[in-house]
Amino acid sequence: MQIDRKKNYPARDAANFLKMTEATVKKHLRKGTAKGVQVGPNQRWHLSGAEILRLRAKWNLDAIND
Repeated sequence: MQIDRKKNYPARDAANFLKMTEATVKKHLRKGTAKGVQVGPNQRWHLSGAEILRLRAKWNLDAIND
């Protein structure tokens, strides 16, 4: 699946792109390692496609086959 830089993805989808659990993505968001926003009445975390791509490059995940 292609990541759209302009789209916001829920933490669950971001976790799939980043090859980690949703809990780990949320941990990075709370620590500030990853940047995201909380949206909606339930304040669910979302990450931009650009942020997901930045993290994939930073953590060298692009070398891993999807």
